[in-house]
Amino acid sequence: ALGKLRKAQEFLALSDVTLEQKVETMDKAEAVAEEAATLCRQAGWREAEGRLEKAFRAAEETWRETAKARIVAAMEVLRSTEDKSELLAALEEADAAGLGAEPGCPGEEQRVIQEA
Repeated sequence: ALGKLRKAQEFLALSDVTLEQKVETMDKAEAVAEEAATLCRQAGWREAEGRLEKAFRAAEETWRETAKARIVAAMEVLRSTEDKSELLAALEEADAAGLGAEPGCPGEEQRVIQEA
């Protein structure tokens, strides 16, 4: 399960992957993490359960960081071309990745979203 979560994290960091593929990957990663964590809990393997949760959170964070970088890049494109399509796509990905949605999310996330 940890290997699958690490692969999901690597996949989510790619910039040439569609939003649909990222959502599907994150859904599968969540299902794998939940199933494995349940088995670990039942077996009393608290340390393994913690590693799974940490790996899943790392995948989520990677996607948020990728989405934030895409917004920044799209804002640069917008400044030079007036084409808003990439910025809109980047904002859609940021929303799907949960960027800025967490209570107490980092100020950097809020700043990037507000600038967009």
